Amino acid sequence: MGTPHSLLSKSIFAAELARLLEDRGRALGDLARAPINLDRKKVVALEASLHDLRRLPALNHAEIMSIVFLLKLSPEEQLAIYAALIALGVQRLILTYLSPERTYQIADEIRQAAFSWLKRQHELGKNPFRRIPPGGETPQEMMGEGEEQFLAALASFDEGTALAALGQASIDGESEVTLLQQAQLCYEQALARLGQMPKHVQATEEWRYWDEKAQESLRSTQEELD
Repeated sequence: MGTPHSLLSKSIFAAELARLLEDRGRALGDLARAPINLDRKKVVALEASLHDLRRLPALNHAEIMSIVFLLKLSPEEQLAIYAALIALGVQRLILTYLSPERTYQIADEIRQAAFSWLKRQHELGKNPFRRIPPGGETPQEMMGEGEEQFLAALASFDEGTALAALGQASIDGESEVTLLQQAQLCYEQALARLGQMPKHVQATEEWRYWDEKAQESLRSTQEELD
């Protein structure tokens, strides 16, 4: 027997996020409370998208990473969120043309395929999104006053990774150079922000991991430009 159609009229992203939270004894509404404290209006919209397809909200990288760090999600769980984010884009695109139920079924197939691909890329050390460190945890030293600076550095890293990927995929030589130059600036900005963090934070394994990855990505981009 198939899944009742009424159960498929929901956001693929909100559904996956709710599943991950449920595994930890939490609900989507908890995202608006401590320790995560996301914007309440955005959380309410996420909750509504479990039953109403008029809005299909997502979360930005900083918000996703806040959930990952503060709830100590595993690298695999982080990949599951990214896979659902990819699937949400498909769901938004085809909802105009197909029924909500068929749209969800296709989006769920995309989610599963995206997760398998992201997992393989992660195992090869070639994650298209931010590199996920072993253990997937952030030390307490990076929380508090250092958290905003840390998330800003990772946001710059994310932007650089996206720009570098677009540049490498471009068939226009001029566009490729422009995108790679922008990626280079983002990696430099990420390194600068990491370098501004307190010395005791820079002594942590987590900080060293991200600093090394940013430097590695910067070198790779510079080699592409040379």
